[in-house]
Amino acid sequence: TGNIYSIIIQMTITLLTAYAVDIFLSRKHKKPDEIMLLLSGIILTLEKFLYAMLIDEPVADYDRYIIFNLIFILLPGEILIKRNKVYKAVKKFKFSKRLFEIIFNSAPVMIFYKNKENMLTKVNSNCAEEIGIPAQKLVGMPLEGIFPSDDVQMYKREDSIVMETGKSMKNIVRSIRTKNGVRWLKTDKVPYIDEDGVASGVIGFSVDITERRDLGDKVNYMAYYDLVTGLPNRALFKDRLSVAITHARRNKLKIAVMFLDVDNFKSINDTKGHAVGDKFLCNIAKTLESCLREEDTIARFGGDEFVMLIHNIKDPSDVQNVAARINSRCRQPWILDDGKFYATISIGVAIFPKDGEDTETLLKNADAAMYRAKEAGKDNCEFYTKSINTDLIKKLELEEYLRHAMESNQFLLYYQPQININTMRVIGLEALLRWEHPRLGMLAPGEFIPLAEETGFIVPIGVWIVQAVCRQIRKWEDEGIPDLTVAVNISARQFQQSGLMEIILDSIKRESISTKLLELEITESTAIQNIEYTQKILKYLNDAGLHITLDDFGTGYSSLNYLRQLPFNALKMDKSFVGGIKYKSRENGIAEAIISLAHNLNLDVTAEGVETKEQLYLLKSFGCDNVQGYIFSKPLTSYETANFVRNWQNKYKQGAAYNI
Repeated sequence: TGNIYSIIIQMTITLLTAYAVDIFLSRKHKKPDEIMLLLSGIILTLEKFLYAMLIDEPVADYDRYIIFNLIFILLPGEILIKRNKVYKAVKKFKFSKRLFEIIFNSAPVMIFYKNKENMLTKVNSNCAEEIGIPAQKLVGMPLEGIFPSDDVQMYKREDSIVMETGKSMKNIVRSIRTKNGVRWLKTDKVPYIDEDGVASGVIGFSVDITERRDLGDKVNYMAYYDLVTGLPNRALFKDRLSVAITHARRNKLKIAVMFLDVDNFKSINDTKGHAVGDKFLCNIAKTLESCLREEDTIARFGGDEFVMLIHNIKDPSDVQNVAARINSRCRQPWILDDGKFYATISIGVAIFPKDGEDTETLLKNADAAMYRAKEAGKDNCEFYTKSINTDLIKKLELEEYLRHAMESNQFLLYYQPQININTMRVIGLEALLRWEHPRLGMLAPGEFIPLAEETGFIVPIGVWIVQAVCRQIRKWEDEGIPDLTVAVNISARQFQQSGLMEIILDSIKRESISTKLLELEITESTAIQNIEYTQKILKYLNDAGLHITLDDFGTGYSSLNYLRQLPFNALKMDKSFVGGIKYKSRENGIAEAIISLAHNLNLDVTAEGVETKEQLYLLKSFGCDNVQGYIFSKPLTSYETANFVRNWQNKYKQGAAYNI
């Protein structure tokens, strides 16, 4: 604006002077000194008058009289406009200046002008109000009296660059202290070019972006951090891993990616709700974080999955030590909302550059190694090997087959008889699942049950088993084989399923069979996950008349406390203990102790995996109640089972059943 005013003033003076000199020279009796006097008077007086008019300063009456009379005396009417038009022009010019001032001071941004000496020579109302100092005081005040000295030096450097280069500097973001506290401003600075074409100052425009920045911080946090645990999320971890890979490649270092999954987390989430599940994840996150060095990174990848970035490893044993520390700390009981939980960690490791040279490959291979750790029994650590990829392809293929197995009626139930060791009568059966695939052939449970658990397919499969067993019991009763109890294995994931009790009892009711004919077997690891929930479900089923057995006793936590709390009717001794039984074996003492413990808790004992007469006789001498194994029969089809039971009953009547 200042440039425009200056140009207007100079043009006005030049035109009026030219007209006046032209007329004066056309007169007679003119003298050189009169010409100079005339020119000086015109220029000085016009300049003073016009500048005063632009900045609303008063003009002395004498000067006003001289300038107007001088102009109108010297200039003929046909050249110069009438006096009233001059007044209108002046008035219009003053209106333009007032309009500029209104816009300048009403602008919703901070506007300021600094001269070469870095002093504020003009500020708008918004700028003065934000800083908290009246505009009149700000003008002419050194910056050191307004802002901290460090900030002033930075402002001066910026202003020097703008004036030296003659180019704008945009999007400068910084904080300043104002009467309203610390505010964040986004500033654009442009050079002020004077009438000589020289940058003689800086004009600045600042916008308060504090609220926008606060919102941006929140959005940024949500974009890069997990809202439950506060850990970095997948996006931030990948970014840090990418930087770490670049650094490691340049400096020939090794880094490790650890992929971690919380075993049995879903059951906690399903039984106690997401609020408790989130608290549990926060506790897990703190524990995992405590196992790392400060320079390492941990992130939550989603659900119950975490990833770690371990910098500058010298040897795989460095990572193995971290994994061992994690497994050890997470193996302890977790106390939440007065409840005790058990959840372990499965870990997979991939090392740069051996197992991958980019982000995605390292993550994929660490993930594959983690699944290998789960398949190996969970609660351990596996390092990536190339064979894992081959196994992973097979696993994905099997998962696809599993997805269609039920709808294609590929599942079968086999039954293995259970014999009372004292009476030698068939007292029950255990239902065993088999998968007859058209290409892969007959698959045993160990080949697909872990995958079914992992993918969640075990839940609908479990429902199918319960319903199929109830139908088979009904069919056997109709065929004249009464009072044949059938044991069904309930998986950990199925046990935590909402509506489990209703599914079981509805299946029994639908087939009109007695509840005492269905026995449920659950493992120690399933029972121990949430004692309160397990106690509630088992009590309900037990009260309804179902027989409850603790399966694979001795392979899990083997806590006497939960045996005392939970309403089991019997326990099954795992075949790993039975396999070692023989005369004068130290392992006999373990089997004998398990049987004694169970009897002291009023529980019957069934030993599974009995294959030899020696094992049978010793188990009988230990006081075992029932046995199951190949010594009597392999798993049979439903038709074969009916024949076995009939034949065994005939043997029993004839006393031949004792002649094993």
